[in-house]
Amino acid sequence: MHEFTHCIAHILTVLRLDDVKLTKREEERLRKKIHLIAEDDTQKILWDITANRPKGEYSLHFPDEHFRTGDEDFKFSYSDLYINLLLNYELLSKFFTDHRKEQLFRALKESDDSKSARAVIDEIEKEICQKENLSIDFVKKRVSDFQNNIVHSLNEYYRHHQ
Repeated sequence: MHEFTHCIAHILTVLRLDDVKLTKREEERLRKKIHLIAEDDTQKILWDITANRPKGEYSLHFPDEHFRTGDEDFKFSYSDLYINLLLNYELLSKFFTDHRKEQLFRALKESDDSKSARAVIDEIEKEICQKENLSIDFVKKRVSDFQNNIVHSLNEYYRHHQ
């Protein structure tokens, strides 16, 4: 997703350029950054990255400037785009199944503290990490980012299942 975000930045730059020289220059920059590789190469690279990377010890945060080409007029944050490509609310909500929502409601009803509910959320976060190959810190941050959406989703579920 990181390189894909760079690719989006370069494509947006090329699309807005009117000058043929600038367009050629940007196409050349894009060619240097983005390389087409065979599927076997991709699998080897992914294996090398995941096998040698300590879990949770790498940064998924890149500032907006990291992705900027300097010639585009994209007004939004590439950093936000990158984070949402990795784990957006739609993907996150697929892990909050009706079964998990029921577990959360039972945990909240049957316990005076939030430890039981936190345990269910921890299970969901671990499942996301495993299935999406993301660090636990990143997933916890994204769950926190979407806390209001999740609470709304739980309230809707509760309203329909009383």
